[in-house]
Amino acid sequence: MTIAPAALSWVNYVDAANIVISASEEAGDGAASNLADPIVGRRWRTTSLTGWAQVDLLANKSIEVMAVSHPRDTSFPTSGNIRWQLDADGGTPGAGAVYDQTEAIHAADGYGYHVHLPSSAQTARYVRFTFSSLPALSFVDVGRLWIGEAWQPTYNMAFNYEDGWDDLSRITGSNRSGVEFADERPRRRVFSFALEALSDAERDTLREM
Repeated sequence: MTIAPAALSWVNYVDAANIVISASEEAGDGAASNLADPIVGRRWRTTSLTGWAQVDLLANKSIEVMAVSHPRDTSFPTSGNIRWQLDADGGTPGAGAVYDQTEAIHAADGYGYHVHLPSSAQTARYVRFTFSSLPALSFVDVGRLWIGEAWQPTYNMAFNYEDGWDDLSRITGSNRSGVEFADERPRRRVFSFALEALSDAERDTLREM
């Protein structure tokens, strides 16, 4: 089995100021604007099994990767479809005139990411994703949306990568009494890997990211 080289995306267009995020509905306090919040636990919620969310990037952007993630405390559908529709500046949002692709949801167990890589870069201002054919669920939560460029090296990452957690908590102790004090903080997921077969041109590209 051939595995494609890892795709790296370093700037999320959704983080830009003044972008406009809308949705077919917003259930409870699950506002669509939460899709731009880097804290995945703050989520957009829809009770519709055909719900959609849309981003206006304010100008045409080169798009090579789109992804959604879900909070750890909720269930993300492991079956059903997600449709990606892209439209350029001056076009009709949600028409899919630039790009229109439906695929089966393939969120990896334990990770909660669904990633879509178009076969080539697309230029668009509006990005919409829509759920369909979902199993019976009371609601669907999406905690983070990523839209951006991507880069892939010729050769994949090396073996012996590390996938784990970084605990940001701190423990300090009193020198006099020996009592320890714990400052409990969130954990974050850390994925460490090496690219050991880069060409000179690829190495220069990576340094400029």
